[in-house]
Amino acid sequence: MPKYFHSLPSRVNVADGCSAMLGAELKRLGVKKVLLVSDKGVDGAGLLAPLRQSIEQAGIGIAQYLDVEPNPLVSQARGAEKAYKDAKCDGLVAVGGGSVMDVAKCVRVMAIHSGDILDYEATKGGLFKIQPAMPSLVCLPTTSGTGSEVSVAAVVTDEKNHVKKLIVSPFLVPTLALDDPKLTYGLPAFHTASTGMDALTHAIEAYVSNMPSPLGSACALEAVKLIGENLRASVKEPTNASARFHMMYAAMLAGVAFTQNNLGAVHATAHQLSTEFGFAHGMANAIMLTPVMRYNLPSATKKYAEVAVALGAKSGGSDSSLAEEAVEIVTRLRADVGLPGTIREGKGAKPSDLKRLAAQAMGDVCHMNNPKPCNPGVMEQFFRDAGADAA
Repeated sequence: MPKYFHSLPSRVNVADGCSAMLGAELKRLGVKKVLLVSDKGVDGAGLLAPLRQSIEQAGIGIAQYLDVEPNPLVSQARGAEKAYKDAKCDGLVAVGGGSVMDVAKCVRVMAIHSGDILDYEATKGGLFKIQPAMPSLVCLPTTSGTGSEVSVAAVVTDEKNHVKKLIVSPFLVPTLALDDPKLTYGLPAFHTASTGMDALTHAIEAYVSNMPSPLGSACALEAVKLIGENLRASVKEPTNASARFHMMYAAMLAGVAFTQNNLGAVHATAHQLSTEFGFAHGMANAIMLTPVMRYNLPSATKKYAEVAVALGAKSGGSDSSLAEEAVEIVTRLRADVGLPGTIREGKGAKPSDLKRLAAQAMGDVCHMNNPKPCNPGVMEQFFRDAGADAA
């Protein structure tokens, strides 16, 4: 019989305006002083001011760390850890995208553990080292993409080696997620598109994973459906309340899905484009998604056919034809939301980089759950198929 080990979010509130509950929720959790982790863009957009007010009105102290950047560095996690300890905080609030939430998760680990955050990465047995008695963490995502507010993982870049490091533990799941779609209204079209394609990649990779669970697969397929129905409108109509709500819910479902079923070769390759060349993570996923889907078609034909139907294809055709259609629908969606389809339309990645990128992708644990096994040659071909040979 199969065995399923689920890591589920403790509490998630998806509702317009739910961010106003922040102070009251922190008070319920018994927090006395929080480290507010975010970035300067979120602060400059005016999103932090009402949240600070909510925290202060609840009688809770605040310290801040606002130096998080996309594809966050280990040094930023260490800087946030120092800010937390220097201010004698006992709780965390993360307001931003996946990078901000990942840094906050790292601080949460180091609040009660000794050593350095890299001592707890997955390849060093961090899964078994991380203990549960960590401080409360409340996440308020400002993008509909990463699902980090409900996931067991944090990803930070080791700037010395240009490699993404994975910190993973079931105890890393945040204490509370306040998913307020209104926090995404001011997100520029590119970031809306990029993070939306990130969520779609999470859902598709989770659905075709070689380690599926009924729970993860159900969440994944519903996320695919919601993204197919709402991403275009979110990009073209930034204040479309229905589209923004359903995209936030879809991203959360996709986060639950990949936490249960894991990811695949799309993320293993996309991580390299982010760390080496500064590609936005969601854009890198969007570029790598279709080459990997085509490679996987023979090993996940029925599942890709079901993805196609969830994305609006008419059922009734053969599984093989529907599976091919899934790739075409994803290609059209990527173009419709204004994202590049090849590496050369992005930046960086030359033919001379391919062997190194392929080797690094093989060292990324994500590909282990790809439905069709990969090797260095396959990884290299993914980059070529994504346009690296013409970059």
